[in-house]
Amino acid sequence: MMSSQISIVLTGAQVTLDESSDLQNAATTSSAGDSNDNDIATSDWPTVLADRLSVLVSGSPMESARSGFDGVTGQPLVEIDTSVAVQSLTLTNAAGNALNGEDSGLLTHAGQSIFLFTDTQEPNLVLGKTDSGQVVMAVYLSPTSPDLHAAEVWTVLYQPLYHPDSNAPDEAVNLAGKLFVTAETTGGSNMLVSGPSGQNLFLMLGDHHEAVVVTGVHPA
Repeated sequence: MMSSQISIVLTGAQVTLDESSDLQNAATTSSAGDSNDNDIATSDWPTVLADRLSVLVSGSPMESARSGFDGVTGQPLVEIDTSVAVQSLTLTNAAGNALNGEDSGLLTHAGQSIFLFTDTQEPNLVLGKTDSGQVVMAVYLSPTSPDLHAAEVWTVLYQPLYHPDSNAPDEAVNLAGKLFVTAETTGGSNMLVSGPSGQNLFLMLGDHHEAVVVTGVHPA
């Protein structure tokens, strides 16, 4: 069996969390800069997200958001070609690995740096923590189908973030270049069909990017 990372398509949906106290989305306001936000009530969280954060964080969140949420329904943030069999879909760093303290580039309102960690039990959950271990934020990747061909993204904020321009109420900060979605596929090969007649010593499977050499325990 061989596995490899594949490219993922952004749908054009966004996930924008407004830090103000009320929910801001297309159903709650028509104000410019607020109606295109994606705030959602914590009571509408996926069960996996709600259950895990209730264990990890003792405090209540300030706000949360769901990708493409307009007050009624959300939209996938990423999609994958339906002709590809997807084995896993996870939040990772740029190398496709679990996050283990990467600097998010964001600060709390008090000026503390926020570092990103993949949750030890839920690989689709990334936590933003301070040096002292306080959870400031969370990002959750939620597949929308069993075949993992699309996924929504949920964000949760527990502490206000620092914004460079305090006079701009809608100034945005983000995780661009810090947080990635990695998809992995798995394919099989029939070695008996792939091996040419008379090839008794070994079989080579794959291509010039990745390959597997299969030999017997005691090749001739």
